[in-house]
Amino acid sequence: MGSRIFGKRYDGSFRWYQALLTAPYLIFWCAWQVVRLGPEATWNQITPWLYLGRRPTVDELPPEVITGINLTAEFPVDQQLLRKCSYLCLPTLDAHIPEIWHSSRW
Repeated sequence: MGSRIFGKRYDGSFRWYQALLTAPYLIFWCAWQVVRLGPEATWNQITPWLYLGRRPTVDELPPEVITGINLTAEFPVDQQLLRKCSYLCLPTLDAHIPEIWHSSRW
């Protein structure tokens, strides 16, 4: 099933019963919120128009960001991100490529 095991929709949301399955990850996410306050950079600039990084808060995004691409399969979308920029969700498991690339459409 790949990343679909988590039930994340392509708009970044979960159904309530699927969110229960991700509860262990959400507990980890709460712990991560504390750890992220450390010295690790939120993002790195790869090219003049591309940034790569961990899951940021909206306040941590570079001001010129116009699109956010979410590759997490286990975390819901940050609703503030949806208000700041356009959004693409490609739920992906660690060490895998997004399922869209497996599609015959590409």
